Amino acid sequence: RTVFEKKSETVWQKVKRILLRPVIFLFTEPLVFLPSLYMSIIYACFYLCIASLPRVYTEKYQERIGIAALHNLALAIGLICIGQLGGWFIDYTYKKLSAKHGCRRPEFKLPLMMITVFVLPAGMLLFGWTAQYETHWIAPDIGLVVIGGGVIGSMLLTQMYLADLMTIYASSAISAVASMRSLFAFLFLVGIPSPFLLYRYGPALRARSNYCVKG
Repeated sequence: RTVFEKKSETVWQKVKRILLRPVIFLFTEPLVFLPSLYMSIIYACFYLCIASLPRVYTEKYQERIGIAALHNLALAIGLICIGQLGGWFIDYTYKKLSAKHGCRRPEFKLPLMMITVFVLPAGMLLFGWTAQYETHWIAPDIGLVVIGGGVIGSMLLTQMYLADLMTIYASSAISAVASMRSLFAFLFLVGIPSPFLLYRYGPALRARSNYCVKG
């Protein structure tokens, strides 16, 4: 046990504390909720992007599924490169800002996120537009590299920021982010079949409503 744990705490009390604290942070700590919401949107868009890859390259570019799967390497390049360079950049800017202001603050780890908030949408626009107009396959792949870099940069920043911000409660704060982003990603993917379900079951659902048109 660490010095922060209660030796008299029962197993049920410990489980309840571990499960409830991330939820409490989400609803009571704006500094945890805002990064969680930001990461949730990014992660959900990332999942949609991954889900669209097979369709884009098999239908738009007429590639076999095995060849289409190789385009995941473009995402990997962005994830690996920014994953390595991002950590160095965060440390560099943190030291510079700490020396400039004469103190250390969690906010000094945010400059990279100020870049990635623009990088990720730019990557998604590049990927979507170039795939839509069926330009050379390298163009959407470049978009995927940018998307991967934007995602991993934001994830790195969020976790490092929350670790500095919440100190001994960092694991609970990061758990809150992970839970919320996974839930958003699931909901975004669930939304894909919604128009098909509405088309099939819409008349029956409208018939049960007191407000929708019946005809």
